[in-house]
Amino acid sequence: MRRLYLLLVIGALASCTPALTPTAAPTPTPPVSLWGAIHEIARTEQADAPAIWTENGRATLLWVGAEEDGVHHDMRAFSEVGFSPRIVQPLPPTYPFDQRLLPAFRGGLHIFWLDAAPDVDPPELRLYGAFTLFDMTLDRGPTPLSDTLTLRYSAAPAADDGAWVVWSGGLLAEPRLYSRLVDPVGRPRPLQQLVDNADWPVLLRALDGSYTLFWLDAAREKAYYAPFYGETIGTIVEIAPAPALDVGDRLMGFWVGQDLSHAYLFWNITRFDGRYETWWTSGQLEGGAWPAPQLFTVSVDTSQAVQTGYNSGVVYAAVGSGEDRAFWAYPAVQQADVLPLAAQVNDQLAVLYFRGGNVWGYQALTTIRGLIGHPHLMADGLRHLYVTWSEPQPDGRAALRLTTTRP
Repeated sequence: MRRLYLLLVIGALASCTPALTPTAAPTPTPPVSLWGAIHEIARTEQADAPAIWTENGRATLLWVGAEEDGVHHDMRAFSEVGFSPRIVQPLPPTYPFDQRLLPAFRGGLHIFWLDAAPDVDPPELRLYGAFTLFDMTLDRGPTPLSDTLTLRYSAAPAADDGAWVVWSGGLLAEPRLYSRLVDPVGRPRPLQQLVDNADWPVLLRALDGSYTLFWLDAAREKAYYAPFYGETIGTIVEIAPAPALDVGDRLMGFWVGQDLSHAYLFWNITRFDGRYETWWTSGQLEGGAWPAPQLFTVSVDTSQAVQTGYNSGVVYAAVGSGEDRAFWAYPAVQQADVLPLAAQVNDQLAVLYFRGGNVWGYQALTTIRGLIGHPHLMADGLRHLYVTWSEPQPDGRAALRLTTTRP
């Protein structure tokens, strides 16, 4: 009887309760970074950030799209009016990756990427190029640039909107470096052989138009550089020993940046137990000893700000040693008085600034789930910064994102 009485009381109270009016679901708050809005470019299965090139207030983005009918090269432009529609390029890729963008004829763009050669058995990687017009319409491509096994490559702007490409390949056990000039509309010039027993090339163009080529020996034990003249290189200089790799460790990326006085080398490594690390060193190209690479850690002084010259807001002082680990480092490709670099620091996507051979400033942009590939960072002619990254999502895809200091 007691239980029946309670049920009757509950029922009576429920009948006296006024009906609730359905309400609309709350609108999600758009994610923001320290710089402002975080824009979602696309969702796809890609670990690395979209390639980016900025010019005249417009950022063009390139990534690998994947749908049931296969994979393809996708492009969008971002400007003060927002995103353009997605352009699916009519290039027949097999498994494209490591895409790059460089300026081409009359506001167009060179596209470079690695892919499996469709007519080679067993499959081998090749370097390909294409040329798109300003509106991202494909004008030429795909154009094979290498004709043997290709491992890794680098590209830099050449005079009159052409591009220099340098890649490693040939024999897997003894790779060598090759170079090729691509003209302003994507046509390749004759191939040149540069260096034997070499891999992981990085080609940088300085403000005065000169080039420096960096690379690792095939065993990844030492780093080197030499002046690059296109068809030849100058005197080869040994820089420093590379970080040690144990069984199961993997080198995921080798990048180089430069300010007005120093060059900076970064090794992105995945250890056998899944830990991500970045090791780095810096030195002057005019001569002098380079220190051995050190683990990339940072200490931030939030009581002191520094002026970087970029339109990036408040930047805290920092030094390149501390308890906070930085990894997945990616430096800007342009030479400037201060070198910006994107990386993950703890659970933050961050930008670090280097000057005179040392870490100098730090900004935490936003909290992220965690990177599994390198971000991209680029500065435009008005000293605005753009950062893209790929952030894994619970559904197995990644959200490709962009944030920028440009309003």
